[in-house]
Amino acid sequence: MVLRPEAIRQRLLRLEEVISRLEELRALDAGTLGRSFRDAWAVERGLQLGAEILFDIGNHILSAHFGVSATDYEDVIARLGSHGVIDTSLREELKGLGGFRNVVRERSPRPGTCTKRGRRTL
Repeated sequence: MVLRPEAIRQRLLRLEEVISRLEELRALDAGTLGRSFRDAWAVERGLQLGAEILFDIGNHILSAHFGVSATDYEDVIARLGSHGVIDTSLREELKGLGGFRNVVRERSPRPGTCTKRGRRTL
């Protein structure tokens, strides 16, 4: 795979957009999130999108620049650290993000699954 700087730039712009939206929601307290499923879902989805973008960028760098493949999301973080792409401090901050992303993804409804009202999701 060839490293495509433009593809990384586009993903970083999308990540900035996601972070900006999450910052708008930062003011919401736990009580508000508990009462408003829309706000809670918006925060959860924003975190999921941010994690996906980070892992996508990380996988692209690992594959294209270093010729390695990660075994899972946590391995992306570990390998980025071992190759010096991220420092130890950031590596520690990102630890567990792969597990979070997997949990959110498993809880999300799948296309074609039934909802409470018997309707299918898209």
